[in-house]
Amino acid sequence: MGQVATKVLKPFLPTGCFLGMEEDYEDSIPKTFSVSQMKDVLFAYSHGQYVVPSRHYNEVYKNIFVGDESSARNKHRLMGLGVTHVLNAAEGKSPFMHVQTGPEFYEDVGIDYYGVRASDFEQYNLMQHFEDAAKYIHKAVDEEGGKILVHCREGYSRSPSLVMAYLMIYKEHNVEDALIAVRQKREIGPNTGFLKQLCLFNDKLEAEKQRRMAEEYQAEMEGRNEKGEEESRKEDKTEDSKPEETQDENKEKSKTEANEESRENVQEKDEHVLVS
Repeated sequence: MGQVATKVLKPFLPTGCFLGMEEDYEDSIPKTFSVSQMKDVLFAYSHGQYVVPSRHYNEVYKNIFVGDESSARNKHRLMGLGVTHVLNAAEGKSPFMHVQTGPEFYEDVGIDYYGVRASDFEQYNLMQHFEDAAKYIHKAVDEEGGKILVHCREGYSRSPSLVMAYLMIYKEHNVEDALIAVRQKREIGPNTGFLKQLCLFNDKLEAEKQRRMAEEYQAEMEGRNEKGEEESRKEDKTEDSKPEETQDENKEKSKTEANEESRENVQEKDEHVLVS
């Protein structure tokens, strides 16, 4: 589906942003999915173009809502939905890029808050937040049985990307399946940089999965070898003990035969006496 990309990201800059992204790629064939494939999935739902969300929020996965700033600020609505946790994927002070709420904003309604200071630029390293954000979603929904709103300014790029990362880590979706799962429920459009990072993250997870499988296979084979060696040692020990057992049996047999011979001699002597 679509052309296969021929470049992947270099290691990210420690600042969390990297400039001149197109120049910062190395020639390499991705192991899994390409950005072109991801865009084909998005376009397939909207006749070849991006569309803005039609609602302030949508439940994109069981007990996981993706929404915009309006949905995040409507505490009455959140309480009505049963939301127990909020993940702000646009924490910051810029009125055009970020949403200024925070834990104190939800203190009066008892909603737990987690903020991610991310910007919606293609060059921004959103992948640095994937694992921590996914862990928070997992804690809220899977461990505590709550409901979570994951939002940014529009609920269009940053927040759906973090939900996709959660699905990839904890629900074992590949990047394409994660994108489809969210897009089926809400109009989204992660920027090209985020799609590239999600594809790269998919490669990372796949590599880790293959490594774990190889380690498990190796451990299984080592266990089989150890079991085989142990059984072999038992057989050798059994074989070694056989001569001793045979020797004891022979001694016992000789003793028995000697006793029988002695009885026979006594009997013959008695019979001779009687005859005399």
